[in-house]
Amino acid sequence: TNVGVVEGAVVFNPASDAVRLAAGHGLRAADGAGKIVVSERTAADFGAWRSGQLVYAGQPLAEVAADLARNLGVPVVAAADVGGRPFRGVISLGSRDADKVMPGLAAVLDVHVDRHAAGWRLSKAKV
Repeated sequence: TNVGVVEGAVVFNPASDAVRLAAGHGLRAADGAGKIVVSERTAADFGAWRSGQLVYAGQPLAEVAADLARNLGVPVVAAADVGGRPFRGVISLGSRDADKVMPGLAAVLDVHVDRHAAGWRLSKAKV
């Protein structure tokens, strides 16, 4: 579960943890894991995807891969060896053409990017 608050406030899981999020805060919770991660971001970061930008403030590469898949319309997965690695930065999707976007992400994300029959995979950079 990912929540980002642009304005106002949200209470996540009011029956149990009751985590209150004000504007400019986000929350990530893995279903069944019991771990909740709260982060600070600008309100503009949460809507940047509308203009073709994905903004990250330490989110794991597994989340970046899921966002890329959703925005590019093709499967993108992060291998276990890089999935938990945090990423800070902005990814510009340009034309939203995966064949143009994905190869250029290797250096930005410090991973190896390869295409396979089912889509794209991020894995440990080759030395």
